[in-house]
Amino acid sequence: MISSYPPALRRRLLSKHFLISTLPERALDDLVKFTTVARFEPHRVIFGKGEAGDCLYGILAGRVRIYSTSLDGAEIVLNVMEQGELFGEIALLDGSTRTESAAAMEQTDLLRMVLAEHYPRPQEEEITILLSQHDLGGMVGAGREAINKQLALWRSAGIVDTHSGAIMIRNCEAPRALVGCV
Repeated sequence: MISSYPPALRRRLLSKHFLISTLPERALDDLVKFTTVARFEPHRVIFGKGEAGDCLYGILAGRVRIYSTSLDGAEIVLNVMEQGELFGEIALLDGSTRTESAAAMEQTDLLRMVLAEHYPRPQEEEITILLSQHDLGGMVGAGREAINKQLALWRSAGIVDTHSGAIMIRNCEAPRALVGCV
């Protein structure tokens, strides 16, 4: 039987993610309603390389190894994730398939949040992301100058505002339309 994980614990775990932590309180509470808990026995694969990246995982109990398999079949452990950590968001964010595999190292309870497009979207609320242009550039493989130029275009279009290392998304539908998610 899976232990009961109250909404407050689920909320605390989700709020550790840099994108989720900037959501308004009500939106975060709504996200928690769409989470589920899954138990994985030791060595059970959570997802494999090449699978659809349709959910974010948070470790409620246990440990997870992120690994790749070499051409000769040898497993190469890239990271060990511990209780309280989140993983699996990269494929979710960029819409691609999983680039690595993940498996439970011991009995592990995972919080699962499936791709948000399956659920109702909050009404036009502002989202603030506390991230420098340098850090944002590092995440997408662009220089700070290119990020600055793009943000300036979006500012003039009324999509975002920037202030003191924060990016405020004013028009939440515009970024979705840019990546074809509307």
